[in-house]
Amino acid sequence: MAIVKYHLEIRKRLGKTTLAQLVYNHPEVCKYFDVHAWVCVSEQFDINNITQSIIVAVTKEKCDLSELPNLQERLVEEIKQKKVLLVLDDVWNERRDCWDLLCMPMNTTKLCMIVVTTRSEKVAKLVQTMPNFYNLECLSFDESWLLFKQVALTVNQENAPPNLVEIGKAVVKKCKGLPLAIKRIGSMLRYETNEQSWLEVLENVL
Repeated sequence: MAIVKYHLEIRKRLGKTTLAQLVYNHPEVCKYFDVHAWVCVSEQFDINNITQSIIVAVTKEKCDLSELPNLQERLVEEIKQKKVLLVLDDVWNERRDCWDLLCMPMNTTKLCMIVVTTRSEKVAKLVQTMPNFYNLECLSFDESWLLFKQVALTVNQENAPPNLVEIGKAVVKKCKGLPLAIKRIGSMLRYETNEQSWLEVLENVL
């Protein structure tokens, strides 16, 4: 068993949830993990409610349990010896003991990857002190642009239309250096040569 934790610490209005969704919904990610759960946490870090929400996300069924031991036992039934992806979106809790209690059922999994999005530097620093934490490394703009060209402009990287290059660079800036987001959006545009299609991606995807 291994619990791996990532965090996205992105300032307000910069699309942290959208970027996390691109990772969460990526076909390769969906295929790799047996169980997927996305929970919006916000300011009130209620372990009972969060655990209940995870159960609902995993089973796609209503959960009437309310006591934490019962909730954790039910969750273990669903995730034991499975590969689990859990996204905790918009986290504000800064108490280590709460985190440890929430993660207890995850110790029964074959692999559990927890992605935490937060606008709090304190939360980010707290998560970094936890075992098996890996900071999500972002690419530089030049690295991001190179990756985007390899995915979106595979046929004609060197002679791509200037208008698409300009739009593409704007798209790359919005990806905040996240490789999976760049690959996902780049693949959407790979066979598109219409400028309007590229503009729609720029305006609506992020």
